Amino acid sequence: MQPGPKAARPAIPLGLFSDPSGQKRAFNLEQNIIQHIQNTLERIHTDAPSSFASHIPIQALSYDPNTSTFLYRVTVIPALANLWGIAHGGMLATIFDTCMGCSVRALCGGAISRTVSLSVNYLRPVPLERMLYVQ
Repeated sequence: MQPGPKAARPAIPLGLFSDPSGQKRAFNLEQNIIQHIQNTLERIHTDAPSSFASHIPIQALSYDPNTSTFLYRVTVIPALANLWGIAHGGMLATIFDTCMGCSVRALCGGAISRTVSLSVNYLRPVPLERMLYVQ
């Protein structure tokens, strides 16, 4: 006797998460995801203008739904420099953390996440006025 066909699993939306009340919510990732991230980045500037991250000019450029990959661009401005005139390592780590946080927030429908641990291995100095791309 041959096994019958498997029952079709219901389609799960690409974005499904539990909100703080425990209720399941779904959302369409592809629809305006970059705008959602830009709104999050702008809120950092307007809601917490004196925060550390509010001084970093991060721009969300693209999202690839096939690989769940985001691309961000940051101009390394003088305010991000250390005493030697290159990008400060702590600021670079903040840029990575902010990009990861915005990506997680977008993929999880606005859910808030916290970084538990972040380790950065620096390969070379990043000069000022350089465009830095984070993927």
